[in-house]
Amino acid sequence: MLYKGSFLKTKDNSGIISVYILRKQKKNAKIVKVTISDIVQCVVFEVNILKKKLKHKKKDFIFGVVVTVRKKYSKKNGLYIRFSENTLIPLKITRFIVPLANRVWASTYYELKYLKKFKSVFKTCDYFY
Repeated sequence: MLYKGSFLKTKDNSGIISVYILRKQKKNAKIVKVTISDIVQCVVFEVNILKKKLKHKKKDFIFGVVVTVRKKYSKKNGLYIRFSENTLIPLKITRFIVPLANRVWASTYYELKYLKKFKSVFKTCDYFY
């Protein structure tokens, strides 16, 4: 489980290296437990300085979808899945949900691609494991 203040790595070419969680996007969430496929509001903690055209600086607010979690996660068929690190994909939420970068290198679990709210995210990405 992830909570407020947890650090996450990003796996894309947007230039953001790590972020930490502020809150869930849900309005009345008293106990904030974040799992896979939750949209969270984050603050940029670390940025790649070598990248020329950066869209975001340190201490900027962004939204992201949590893709992998180190805690065991049970699937519908009874199997458990566990990843080596906590990662997320940064999103730009306007009228549509669109990722900030055009390439994503995160390993995800299979059912995340078929959720209704994330279909647009995975269609716009060029490269996905």
